[in-house]
Amino acid sequence: MIKTGFPSRLVCLGFSGCLFLALVSSLSGQTWNVNADGNWNDKANWNPKSAPNARDEVVTLGSVITANRVITLSNPRTLGTLTINDNNNYTISGGGKLRFDVSAGSATINVQNSGAPTISLDIEMKDDLVINHTGSGLFTLSGAISGAQSLTHSGAGTTQFTGAAANTYTGATTVSNGTLLLAKTAGVDAIAGSSITVNTGGTLLLGAANQIANTTAMTLAGGTFSTGLTTGFSETLGALTLSGNSSINLGTTSHLLNFADSSALSGVWSGSLTIYGWAGTLGASGTAGQIFFGSTAAGLTSSQLGQISFSGFGNAAILLGTGELVPVIVPEASTVLAALLILGIFLYRERDFLTKTFAAGRTWAVKP
Repeated sequence: MIKTGFPSRLVCLGFSGCLFLALVSSLSGQTWNVNADGNWNDKANWNPKSAPNARDEVVTLGSVITANRVITLSNPRTLGTLTINDNNNYTISGGGKLRFDVSAGSATINVQNSGAPTISLDIEMKDDLVINHTGSGLFTLSGAISGAQSLTHSGAGTTQFTGAAANTYTGATTVSNGTLLLAKTAGVDAIAGSSITVNTGGTLLLGAANQIANTTAMTLAGGTFSTGLTTGFSETLGALTLSGNSSINLGTTSHLLNFADSSALSGVWSGSLTIYGWAGTLGASGTAGQIFFGSTAAGLTSSQLGQISFSGFGNAAILLGTGELVPVIVPEASTVLAALLILGIFLYRERDFLTKTFAAGRTWAVKP
């Protein structure tokens, strides 16, 4: 028997046989083949009849089912690509774990069609992981995600992180497209890595309070950070970098969004930041969602403040002494010029009177 780097289920007596079997395996992968609940480790549930468990393994949960089905996994299993594609809901549950491991590039979870699948198992990332969600159903990951690698969300769909176990992966998180909903138990980290970037077409949405590690830096690169669709949830995180026209959408109830002092990043800020959903009086503390940059008026530079506007309140912002970001009124240039013109006309018309009065040596007394 010859040892190879091919999936461990391949047993062959010569290199050509290994190569042929590996090629067939890489092209077809393993597909769930029963219209029923079942155990991942039962080879009879798969086509070809072998339970998936190998680096680079391609696994498909497809249209064989006609109702919602549960696949149970009781021990760790390795794969490189998982595709879930059906109008019904697949759930992968049990006491096991899915390890995503590829020999090159990124591991991938593809979610397609209108089903709302759930993976309640823990996920271990041996390599960077891309969640490519192009379907219309809600995709739920309720276990803990671990590893030192990065996670990227792409596709127009919505994926949510839920559950009581914290995600501990330490790589960067990127929302390239679609919506990543953070809805773990309040105070449990859904994102614990060093940074999160929200690109154009992407939305990072809070579904519970305190979902992001307090030191995680955020870059808004054309995307949207929302503190809640209706109810607003509080969050504390690291410094904010602006890289493209972006927005922060505040929920409607009282909550706090605390960024670290971001003034040191002034030189790399580009684009504009629009705040939606703010409520309150101009120049005063907000009455619903409140945004802070540090704890003093120096948390943003004047240049950064000039890049921020509040929808419905104009295009001027200041930091209060507490570090809270609020809108203020700055008169339009045309208004200032009109006022100066009126003053000039008044002074011009009164110049002769004033000249003659002072020339005659007249004085005035102000009555008490």
